[in-house]
Formats: sequence, C-alpha cells, structure tokens
Amino acid sequence: MWEKFPPDMSEVSIQKRINEKVATCDFFLLILNKRYGSLEQGEPLSNTEREVNAMIESERKFIFLTYCKAVKEDKKS
Repeated sequence: MWEKFPPDMSEVSIQKRINEKVATCDFFLLILNKRYGSLEQGEPLSNTEREVNAMIESERKFIFLTYCKAVKEDKKS
C-alpha cells in the first residue's frame, strides 16, 4: 500500500515509486470498479494503466487474470 511507503524527499512522484514496486511483484491483482484510474498531472495515461504497463514491461513471468461484471451505468455524472 502506498500509504506505508517511507517519506521521500526526492522529486520522484509517488506513482513512479509504486510502479517500481509493481515491477518487482510476484503477484499482481487488479480490481476495477467504474473507472480505470486517475490521471496524474502531465501524464497521458491513467495511474492504473501505468501500473499495468510496469508489470507487463518488467519481463517477469506472471499470470494476468481479469474478472468482469456487468454494472449499471452511473447516471449521476
């Protein structure tokens, strides 16, 4: 969990630190709800997509499982 990362006084963003950790994972479980992550300022891809890419690009062997469930459209937005 990113909340447990030690304080970092460098210019490295928290998302970049998360992506570095993701690239070393033995397991990667991705659970999505109604959106595919948020955008960090100045980044064209969502943080979630960047995490998935970090795992894929890590050259580690992994299994990627996807579970989908039909949900009703949220008409509040």
